[in-house]
Amino acid sequence: MTAREILDILRSDPEAAQLFELPKQFEQLREEMNARFDAMQEYVDRRFDEVDERFNEVDRRFDEVDERFNEVDQRFDEVDRRFDASDARHDRTEQRLDRIEKDLGFLKGRDRERWFRDNAKNIFGRFMKRPQIVDLPELEEILGEDTLSEEHRDLIALADLIVRGIGRDSQREVFAVLEASWKIDSGDVERARRRAAVLRQYGVHAVPVVGGVETVEAFELPEDVTMFIEGKVYNAPLLR
Repeated sequence: MTAREILDILRSDPEAAQLFELPKQFEQLREEMNARFDAMQEYVDRRFDEVDERFNEVDRRFDEVDERFNEVDQRFDEVDRRFDASDARHDRTEQRLDRIEKDLGFLKGRDRERWFRDNAKNIFGRFMKRPQIVDLPELEEILGEDTLSEEHRDLIALADLIVRGIGRDSQREVFAVLEASWKIDSGDVERARRRAAVLRQYGVHAVPVVGGVETVEAFELPEDVTMFIEGKVYNAPLLR
């Protein structure tokens, strides 16, 4: 029996014939599985493309946010520059105002000094007999030649006004050492006291005096200082 005859016999048997269909079925199954894998691969690729697109969209949005933040930063930088420029202008204005205030204070102080000098006899004449303004050369003659040290001479020369007279009650010679200012403060008091103390070292009765139009807030007048302010006199007995 030949091989063909054997094959013909097997094909005539239904159960045996199924064996000859197996390769074909395996091929069909393989093609079906490949098609499914291709479809799955296409689905996965498509989903990954969608995810990539979404990530790209998120990246674009983040880029937009970054750009907006950059714009905000630029605006804040501009605001900072404007504030810096404004602060600089404000500082310059403050400096100018400080200079103007100092200049005005100086001019006002000079005006008060001139007023006290022009009206010294009337102002001090209420408390002293024969009041007269004493300048540094006259003071040196009174104290004696070469009596004042150079340091004391320089300090006394800075006094706004020195008035000499006889106290109406004490009948003794009095030297009023005046510091004039528009607005009296503790600095004026200390300068008057320091210069009066220098004169007392040379054996004369010197009284520190301050005079002006107003005082700074919370100002307290020491008991050893006379003050003239707006027509009023405080501690006047020190001059009498």
